Amino acid sequence: MAESVTLKCYIEQEGDQYVATIRGLDVSSYGATVDEAIKRVVDAVSLYFEVLAEDGELEPILRARGLLQEGHPEARVSRPGLFATLLRLPLPAPA
Repeated sequence: MAESVTLKCYIEQEGDQYVATIRGLDVSSYGATVDEAIKRVVDAVSLYFEVLAEDGELEPILRARGLLQEGHPEARVSRPGLFATLLRLPLPAPA
């Protein structure tokens, strides 16, 4: 299995907070700054990956959601005020 995965992270301002969302995993978090929101969503995804790895479900779920395909996802803006950045996250070793 791959050692890392590239995910598209969408960041949007909502009031005085920023929301970072990984749509391919349905995981999101928030922060007072863009950097804080990204750090928190990375932490949430890392924990999610660890739980999936412990259950032996990491690779099947990433494959089913198309997240282990070759190449990088395209970073496209889908509407004003929303932008995307690519995150390359390490994957935990299988349990």
